Amino acid sequence: MARALILEARYRGDADTMFAGALDFGEMVAAMKGIAVYENAPEGEIVEGMTLSLDVTMFGFLKTRGHEITVARIDHAARIVESRERNPSIRRWDHTISIQPDGETGVLWTDRVEIDAGWQSWGAVRFAGYVYGYRHRQRRALDIRRRYIRI
Repeated sequence: MARALILEARYRGDADTMFAGALDFGEMVAAMKGIAVYENAPEGEIVEGMTLSLDVTMFGFLKTRGHEITVARIDHAARIVESRERNPSIRRWDHTISIQPDGETGVLWTDRVEIDAGWQSWGAVRFAGYVYGYRHRQRRALDIRRRYIRI
């Protein structure tokens, strides 16, 4: 059964600047420093339609070969990015990022992650909550909230 994570992180800053950072694959790699290493990671900005095949090592010993990421949609005006991901253990890992102004000096970054990993979906979505929370702590989020739902 598929599960979803909805993670909301609040920041001080500018939504357009933060969205530009979200399009830089190197920024995500930097936010994961300390828990993940990406082999074959691209440099620079992601573009709609690109597909990546990465080997990811988590915590120095959990290696996933052939993690595939397809950038399905980038809407600059709405500050939304959608990706479709999968690997040998995860049938579907759909990720939508929305970065919106929140008040006069704030930004609300929302990650919605839908995961289908069969019987492992419950654990996979909680792992995603940990990983995305780590990224936002590295980016210095002011507040992080997670919700898990059955879909």
